[in-house]
Amino acid sequence: MNFNPSRDFACQLDTQDELASFRSQFVIPDPNLIYLDGNSLGRLPKAAAERVS
Repeated sequence: MNFNPSRDFACQLDTQDELASFRSQFVIPDPNLIYLDGNSLGRLPKAAAERVS
């Protein structure tokens, strides 16, 4: 597979992502926001948010 920096290619790769189903397990308040944080545990799991509530 050759890399292509286009949005179409990125979307094609997303459809093949075996881990994509895990996305629904996290709190994502703004789906258009790119989450880049090198000093973080990552996005908040929905299960953790429910336990704290």
